[in-house]
Amino acid sequence: VSQDPYGLRRQAIGVLRILHDQNWKVSLESIIDIVIQQYGEQGHSVERSIQEKLFTFFKQRLNFILKEMDIEPDVIESVLMNEIGILNYTINKAILLNEKRHDESFKDVQEALSRVLNLASSQKNEADKIQTDLFETDSEQQLYDTMNRVQANYAQAKMEYNATVAFNEIISLADAINGFFDNNMVMTDQKEIRLNRLALVHHIAKLINDFADLTVIQWRQHH
Repeated sequence: VSQDPYGLRRQAIGVLRILHDQNWKVSLESIIDIVIQQYGEQGHSVERSIQEKLFTFFKQRLNFILKEMDIEPDVIESVLMNEIGILNYTINKAILLNEKRHDESFKDVQEALSRVLNLASSQKNEADKIQTDLFETDSEQQLYDTMNRVQANYAQAKMEYNATVAFNEIISLADAINGFFDNNMVMTDQKEIRLNRLALVHHIAKLINDFADLTVIQWRQHH
């Protein structure tokens, strides 16, 4: 007996392939929202749980497509952690990260980014606002300035769905991150200073995570 009597998997993959081939700049989630809205206008209601199941269903189909493209499972997980979004942008992220995963020269950058992500995930964000008047070192100011520059350029690249430029911006944080950790004790006893440094770390982690969840990738160059 067929596990998929209505051929929904094949049809979902067909939808994804059309989005990919036509390079449509519309997120998969917004397409599903439009369909559900039209369905509602015909007098049918769709529960939120059904919508979530639809998102999951399409993620599973995209997982299949990315595996066919020889993208590693952990890289797939990293780019599908949030939503599918603009399909080709997400696929290009996966291709990029798949290459970096084995790239020995990327090791130092990856370690710098991971330091931020690990610290941010282990310490909750108590102070959201960064107060520049609390900076004690040049390296704090430098990381803050670099973050602001990267944030602006990253937002532009994201608007243009340019995964390479977006990721290169993220990568360019590495030196300032290393300088920050080399010259500052983040978990200092001075609460105000500590929370301010953690706020900076959290802002950068949020920026990195917007691209993909790098913490789930098993970086091969370490083996």
